Amino acid sequence: KIPQGNQLGSPPILPILPSEPKEEDILVQKLETFAPTASNPNGSQSPASVEKVKNNSLTVEALVSLYNTLKPDEWAECQKLTVGRKKKYALYLKQFDAIFFYTTGSLLPAGEPREALLNFVKSGKGFIGTHSATDTFGDFKGYVDFINGNFAGHPWGSGGTYGFINHEPGHPAVKMYPAEFQWKDEIYQYKGYDPKSVRVLISLDMAKTSLKKPYHVPVCWVREYGAGRLFYTNFGHNDATWKDANYHAHLLAGIQWATKLVDAPSAPNPDVQQAEHNKSIVAFAAG
Repeated sequence: KIPQGNQLGSPPILPILPSEPKEEDILVQKLETFAPTASNPNGSQSPASVEKVKNNSLTVEALVSLYNTLKPDEWAECQKLTVGRKKKYALYLKQFDAIFFYTTGSLLPAGEPREALLNFVKSGKGFIGTHSATDTFGDFKGYVDFINGNFAGHPWGSGGTYGFINHEPGHPAVKMYPAEFQWKDEIYQYKGYDPKSVRVLISLDMAKTSLKKPYHVPVCWVREYGAGRLFYTNFGHNDATWKDANYHAHLLAGIQWATKLVDAPSAPNPDVQQAEHNKSIVAFAAG
């Protein structure tokens, strides 16, 4: 029996392993997942949605790490791993292959716990971030540099349908999307974003979007970070996105790439981004 996820506002929860998984079925041994917190008022970002994706897609593909609800006294014990004990959080993270963020706000205290998160990826592990993962740790420059940007508004609101460009339809993380497509979701713009740090796979198509801005808006990107990998997608605000089969495949492929189960290019592509920036200026000028 698969345990269900935690409730909105409860602390991050620990994964468990189902009993006796078949060796050939294991894709990722353990995935630490941080669900939305009470500081996030966005009701569409629900742990139930995350759980549905895992139950419908990721567990079908034998991703063998799932939520396990902790009682308050058990959570108090877990907090001791991150508060007041040097290097304990780094030791705790060693059991995982990757971390999944669908988060907002500042989740960990300053100092060792935050640095442990970055060192975890640098050591060769994976990081997967969706939507508001870029609205997380805005007060921690190391994380902003790591994920390559911080939320600076969402001019393209959740009620609109927008155009998108898939720059690499052959890349496993985005091959489920056509070269050009329309989708309804909330799209961020960023501060602290460096086009020389990441490989952008999907961008907002300003020419096919009603609200036009004279700059490039990246939507999905990947990067190497030390010996590890980072996958980020801005999709994931709307409930309809979390129910979409292509999005399920998108997340699964991102996890597989971040955990080195599949290989694909990750070198930064600033020239592609500059070309998209130039096209956005033209589209904006044309009205």
